[in-house]
Amino acid sequence: MCSSTKLTQGLSITPKNITTSYEVNVKGLTSDGAGHEIKVPHFLSIPIQSSSTKRLILPPPAPCKIKRDGAAATLEDFSRLQSKRHGDNLLNEIKRRKMTEVELSCLACVKMFLHASVYPRCSVNGLLLAPAAGGLGEEGVCVTDCVPLLHSHLPLAMIAQLALTQVDVWCSQTQQRIVGYYQANANLSDSSPTACAFKMADKILEQSSNAVLLMIDGKKMSPGYRVPPIVMYEHKDSRWILKDKHTIMLRQWEETRAVTSQLLNSRDHTLLVDFDSHLDDITKDWTNQKLNAKIMELVCPANGSM
Repeated sequence: MCSSTKLTQGLSITPKNITTSYEVNVKGLTSDGAGHEIKVPHFLSIPIQSSSTKRLILPPPAPCKIKRDGAAATLEDFSRLQSKRHGDNLLNEIKRRKMTEVELSCLACVKMFLHASVYPRCSVNGLLLAPAAGGLGEEGVCVTDCVPLLHSHLPLAMIAQLALTQVDVWCSQTQQRIVGYYQANANLSDSSPTACAFKMADKILEQSSNAVLLMIDGKKMSPGYRVPPIVMYEHKDSRWILKDKHTIMLRQWEETRAVTSQLLNSRDHTLLVDFDSHLDDITKDWTNQKLNAKIMELVCPANGSM
């Protein structure tokens, strides 16, 4: 048995391994009634305050299990909590820290991944959309769709501004709003935001205080990779920082993978039109209504929703 360690007020607990335990002063947490063992998720740091001494046992990380019933799931699922009480504690902790939850729909993810797949040797970018009203509330963003923008000339400010203006007008007509920006770099091993990505995200931030910056990780875009290939940033303290992965939720991740693969295999990914292609041929629809209908056709029979 690993020896216990006394912790004082204000310190946080960081688990090291499965045998680590601590004698701590805990206030506001309850035991199971029979003993004094309280289990908490390993990723949650808890401020220690004065009260009775109890033993806090930290479980090891559990593998992520994405829900298959249509419900949203986090990148590291909250289901590792062993009771509803503990789940409520974690949600309250998120609210206390004023974290912004971001939910990504199947439709938005499929179109982003197709955009990167159609132009594998190019950097691509686009805009993330949410309903004009509703969603996850003041502390959340529900991304329901995306608009693929460019696959060339990403740094050109004039083309980017033209695209932003066009999409903004269309959003006002369809009760949507721009809430974020996504980009995939031409270099598959580089998922870091570029100067262009920061500029576009800053522009969106002027209109949406909860704007997010999403980078697609090209190394994880293979069909067999089961982890969502995304890296997300949020704006805090006048700079863009990595977003806490526990506040990123995905709808139907397994279905998203399946639909993306099916569209690529059937070559229906050619239906995707980005704003760049529209500028070359104005008869092409950059709102992608045909592709949207195809994705809905593949998803809805199995799940009934996007």
